[in-house]
Amino acid sequence: MSSISLAQTLNIVQQQLVRYVYSMWLIFGVPGCLLDIVIFSRSRLRKTSCCIYFLGTCINNLITLGSGVGPVVYSLNNPNPLVKSLIFCKVRGYIFQNNLMLSRWFVSFACIDRYVLSSENVHLRRFGNVRIAYRVMIIIIIFWSIVCSHRLIFYEIKGNVCGILTNTGAAMYHALYVIIGGFIFPTTIMIVCTVLIQRNLAHFLGTCINNLITLGSGVGPVVYSLNNPNPLVKSLIFCKVRGYIFQINLMLSRWFVSFACIDRYVLSSENAHLRRFGNVRIAYRVMIIIIIFWSIVCSHRLIFYEIKGNVCGILTNTGAATYHALYVIIGGFIFPTTIMIVCTVLIQRNLARKRWIRNQQGIF
Repeated sequence: MSSISLAQTLNIVQQQLVRYVYSMWLIFGVPGCLLDIVIFSRSRLRKTSCCIYFLGTCINNLITLGSGVGPVVYSLNNPNPLVKSLIFCKVRGYIFQNNLMLSRWFVSFACIDRYVLSSENVHLRRFGNVRIAYRVMIIIIIFWSIVCSHRLIFYEIKGNVCGILTNTGAAMYHALYVIIGGFIFPTTIMIVCTVLIQRNLAHFLGTCINNLITLGSGVGPVVYSLNNPNPLVKSLIFCKVRGYIFQINLMLSRWFVSFACIDRYVLSSENAHLRRFGNVRIAYRVMIIIIIFWSIVCSHRLIFYEIKGNVCGILTNTGAATYHALYVIIGGFIFPTTIMIVCTVLIQRNLARKRWIRNQQGIF
C-alpha cells in the first residue's frame, strides 16, 4: 500500500514539475530564442563566422523546445501524442535528438572558430570566415542526421512508453553516441579551445588577474571596515602596502588592455614583419616590462604614504602628491585611452581594406 502511495506521490510531483517548470521553459525559452535569432540574423552579425554558429544554435534550441518540451506539456490535459502515434513517436524523437546534438556541436565549432581567429598562424586564421562556417554547419547537419537515424527505425511504443525498448544493440549504440558525441567530445573541445584562446590572449589573462587583485586589495578592506576597525588607519605598513598593490594593479590592467589592442592591430596588419610582433612570447616579455615599469613608478606610495586621523594617503608632501596626480592622469587615463582609440581606428581601417581586397578577388 505504501509503495502505491509513493508511486502516486511521485506521479503527482512529476506532473507539477512538467506543468510549471516545463511551462516556464516555453514561456521564457521561446521568446528568448526568437530574440536571439533576430539579433544574430542581422546583416552586420552575419558577416562574423562565430555569429553564424550561434544563429544555428538558436534555431536548434527553438526546435528542441518545440519538439521536446511542447508535447510533454500538451499531454498534461490531452492524450499523449507520443504513445498514440508511432510515426509521431519516431519523428519527434529524431528531430529532438538531432537538434540537441546540433546545438552542442555548433557551440563547439564556435569555440574552434574563436581559437583559430586568436591564433598567430595566418593560415590557421583563414579558416575563421563565414563561408567555411556555412560549410561546416552543413557537414554537421548531414553527419548528425545520419547518426541519429536509428531513432526512425528502432523507436516503438509499448504501453505508455515511446523509445528503444526491445533492441539491445540499438539501445547500446544510442547510449554510447549520446555520452561520447553529446557530452565528452563537445565538452573537451570547448575546454581545450578555452585554454588555447586563453594562451593566445595572454594580455587579457594578465588583466583578469590584475582586476581580481585590485578588487581584493581595493574593495576588500573598505567592506571589512564597516563592522571592524579600519586596517588602513590602524597599521602604517598595511596602509603603504595596500595602496601600492591597489595602484599598481589598476595601472597594469589598463596597460595590459592597451597592449592587447596593439597586439590586435599588428595581427590585423598586412605587413608580415609587423605581424611577427603579435605572438605569445613577445606578449609575456611586454607584460614583464610593464610590471617592472609600474612597480618602480608606483613605489612612491611605499615612501610617502602616511596616516593622519582617519586618513591614509599622501598628506604632507606636496611634490609627491603632484607627481602622483600627474602620473595617474597621464599614465592611467590619457595614454591608455589614446592607445585604445587609435588602435580601434587602425584595426577598423585594416579590416575594411581586407574586406575590399576579398571583394575585388571575388569579382575577378
